[in-house]
Amino acid sequence: GYLFAGKNWTEKELNDEFQAAQNAGIAVRMVDKVPDFNSGKAILFPGQGQFHMNKYLVGLAEACKKKGVKIFTRTHAKEAKGGKNACVTSTEDYKVNCHFIVEATNVPMNDTISMWT
Repeated sequence: GYLFAGKNWTEKELNDEFQAAQNAGIAVRMVDKVPDFNSGKAILFPGQGQFHMNKYLVGLAEACKKKGVKIFTRTHAKEAKGGKNACVTSTEDYKVNCHFIVEATNVPMNDTISMWT
């Protein structure tokens, strides 16, 4: 897999990530660009596993539904409160009360740190 600088990243931040990966003992390489993609400089994480995302998600959803999990698709959450009285509020102000919240997204909701998109 590759990590490359998005529109809000500097080359220094990419170099810092590269150094952090090396310091953690991960065998990474800096490349000029991602193949077939005009990414600019990128970090290559060789040997990353690949799987069929749709098959995985269908199997996961089926297993969850068998356990009584309700899945809300095409729903955008604006707030999630965990704990004893867990609740998710949608952008249209619907509320879902629950025992557990699973945040299954590319970029988790947070108000603490900036995440890439």
